[in-house]
Amino acid sequence: RDCFGHTRVYQGSAGAQVDFNVRLWDIAAVQILTEEAGGAYACLRESGGEPGDATYSVVFGKPLVVARLLPVIMTAMMV
Repeated sequence: RDCFGHTRVYQGSAGAQVDFNVRLWDIAAVQILTEEAGGAYACLRESGGEPGDATYSVVFGKPLVVARLLPVIMTAMMV
């Protein structure tokens, strides 16, 4: 579902992508692919639950873009 956006980030067409409340299988390869492409990855939130029921919120992309997005997203998530 998000693979088009993920691919855009990996090829450099998009600065970053934020995925909220996705399942592990939606982002299983995101961290390794991002870091291998020279990007930055951060898990913003992991919602507990049974294995397979947990959801994750992540941001990944160009290191400078991710660094600038992180404080904005974290502030917005606290509201």
